[in-house]
Amino acid sequence: MEATRVERLIKQLSTVRHPDAIVISIGGDDLHLADAIRSIIVGSPQPLLRSANATLDQVEHSLNELGAAIHDMRIDPRTIMLMEYYDVFRDEYGHVSAECTSAGLATSANFLAAEELIRRPFNKILAAAAVRNEWTYVDGIDEVFATHGLCSPSSMIVGFDESLNRQGNVLGAFYPNNKGHELVAQVLWQMYLRPYLQQVAGLP
Repeated sequence: MEATRVERLIKQLSTVRHPDAIVISIGGDDLHLADAIRSIIVGSPQPLLRSANATLDQVEHSLNELGAAIHDMRIDPRTIMLMEYYDVFRDEYGHVSAECTSAGLATSANFLAAEELIRRPFNKILAAAAVRNEWTYVDGIDEVFATHGLCSPSSMIVGFDESLNRQGNVLGAFYPNNKGHELVAQVLWQMYLRPYLQQVAGLP
């Protein structure tokens, strides 16, 4: 989560008065997932480990900065909903799999390393930030993709090949596709936003 993005978000929040809810989602480009997986393909986990640690440190610092700014702006922390980062690596059986990727582009071991070194620690940082700042941590997103990850026949994730075809690089990988976005929105609405708005705004 780059400093400039945090600065832009803080600037946007400064223009909001009495928000009903603010949903914050950190994406794969913020985590540099594609870069991390490419670095492990060369053979040594050390570049990935260094990259992962630096990325996670930056995210934690950015969340601290964001929390302080929200507190200073006197925004009700209950309005802040911080979303967990979904699991992109599961096949239709719920197993970590890279079977669908182009030969040599990634392996299941690469994906498992990215899962263990980046995604899980990242979600712990998010959950801790939510507790520390009295925000709502939106979990349950993993369940949407539990059998619909990158290599599932019913995948809801944009893969390497699709990203390459669309934009000539892999930087578009790991985002939910349209169906994935739709189901994430349903979870967010049904489990969090609707109950919250019913409580504070009298929504039926």
